[in-house]
Amino acid sequence: RTRLSSISGTRILILVLSIQLFFLSHPLWHDLFQKADWSSHRWEALRRFSR
Repeated sequence: RTRLSSISGTRILILVLSIQLFFLSHPLWHDLFQKADWSSHRWEALRRFSR
């Protein structure tokens, strides 16, 4: 169980980082998330986006 949870946690972390890199590589998304105060409300914005 511990090994499985650490693997899934690592996958989620990699996924989040890759998503952030993807958004940051697109100037439009970067500008939108900067306007929405993306850096300080990162998880709230991510939750809203995933809904």
